[in-house]
Amino acid sequence: MSSTRCVTRYLRDSPLLGATRTQRIAPVCGGLYPGLAERTFFPVDWFNAVDTTYKTDLRDLIEVQAQRFDAKLEQRLAETRADLRTEMHAGFADLRTEMHGGFAQLRTDMASLRAELIKWMFLFWLGTVAATLAGIFTR
Repeated sequence: MSSTRCVTRYLRDSPLLGATRTQRIAPVCGGLYPGLAERTFFPVDWFNAVDTTYKTDLRDLIEVQAQRFDAKLEQRLAETRADLRTEMHAGFADLRTEMHGGFAQLRTDMASLRAELIKWMFLFWLGTVAATLAGIFTR
């Protein structure tokens, strides 16, 4: 009786090869022709090796691109912050100037209102004194 050696290979999860999960490839027994099993599955092993290489290369490429993106993002964020600070300082300076003018106008309005208030208070006081004196002298 001859000893029969069977080889079972698996095709790993590989979007490059179209496999969505680990797929079992049918076992090939080497009883008919010695070495057939090893030669038959050479392409599967080669595809798995290529797939592993591509995955590693792709992972490295994605990592490098992510680092570049982070660097560019940080640079643009720093530029945006500087621009925003410049605009805010200019806006605050304009606001201060406008508020200074508004407060000056408010002070002059309050001063004129105070003068008007004193004038009307004096007139009401004079009317009250005249009415009091008229009440005192008419009796």
